[in-house]
Amino acid sequence: MPASRYTGAFPVVAVDAMTGYPLTGKDGDERVSTETQLKRGFRSLRQKSSEKHFDSLITQKGTESILAIVHLDGNNLSMRIRRLMEDEKLQGASYEACVERMRQISANIREKFQATYAAMERYLMDWVRSDANQVLDKRGNPRYLRKIIVAGDDVTFVCNAQVALSLVEFFVKDISGKTMFGEETGENLKEYGFSVCAGITYINSHFPFSTGYQVAEACCENAKHRAKTAEHMGSNDRVGSWVDFQICRNVQAGDLDLHREKNYVTGDGRRLLRRPYYISSGLPGEEMDEKNQAYDMGKFRRELHYFADGRKFPRSQVKELRNTYPYGVKEMDRLVVFLRSRGRRLPDGTDEAFDADGTAKWYDALEIMDYDTDMREGDGQDADQD
Repeated sequence: MPASRYTGAFPVVAVDAMTGYPLTGKDGDERVSTETQLKRGFRSLRQKSSEKHFDSLITQKGTESILAIVHLDGNNLSMRIRRLMEDEKLQGASYEACVERMRQISANIREKFQATYAAMERYLMDWVRSDANQVLDKRGNPRYLRKIIVAGDDVTFVCNAQVALSLVEFFVKDISGKTMFGEETGENLKEYGFSVCAGITYINSHFPFSTGYQVAEACCENAKHRAKTAEHMGSNDRVGSWVDFQICRNVQAGDLDLHREKNYVTGDGRRLLRRPYYISSGLPGEEMDEKNQAYDMGKFRRELHYFADGRKFPRSQVKELRNTYPYGVKEMDRLVVFLRSRGRRLPDGTDEAFDADGTAKWYDALEIMDYDTDMREGDGQDADQD
């Protein structure tokens, strides 16, 4: 719908010379219209962990101008809220008691997600300032993150593309140790602990934000769809944390399903994408870890580090693998045989580029490896120990 406009000035009303609208407020000693006041107030975004301009978040202008829009959403909160409100202790309780519990639950959700976001900011800033990452610090002291919204379990932010996946992993592990009600220990964590699904869109810094956000939401929904299938869920309808991602090179990616159907299926009908991926909560005895090994983020990380290791795969051959995948099984088999003759083996030691169900084994890692830096200590050197 068209944006509403402020009422124009009457002949007897003082007007703003810039906009022609009535003077309604002050900027210091200067009287200004509402529009001018809001535009000048935009400068307040320049805070410790926030940037006005997306160009300030990129690694280096002219070298890499890729950003990530990250959208996270909590899983099954309404179902667990209903359980809490149907608690036997509340049966026959007064209206005031029920309202008080509802307010307590809402406050817990808001405070826990805000606390995790703040912890993520500190984690990022510590990493940026560390000596091990000076190679990325090309702007003196860059800010890699801009918050868009943190409202309850709905979180959206824009960040440097290189850190997006690592920030999602940190967010998942931190929020998984918190609960919406009661103590943050034992069975209560399993019953009322948080899990989230995330969608990441990788875009150029001048790409239309609305389209990028639409794709991030679609990726999040795609992650939720897999997370809520019976074969991936835990006991008592518990849902794990999953992440999906998409590189947007043009606005046609706005319809995610159609875009993937056209661009991520080979001529012989094989699927190139395995994502979404499961992110373990890191809690002891997590039953979903074993059920979702095939889509485990730790396994995906090891694949990323394998292809990034120039001793195992030269850069040119990594690109050739990625570019050959869309041609299908025959072309991939021919390439794999050639690589084997040169002493190059695929990460699992086999010569199979596709799974038995027709899904590409390595395309996700090959496509995303240039857009990701592992923020863990040693920049992924410990990844093989996961």
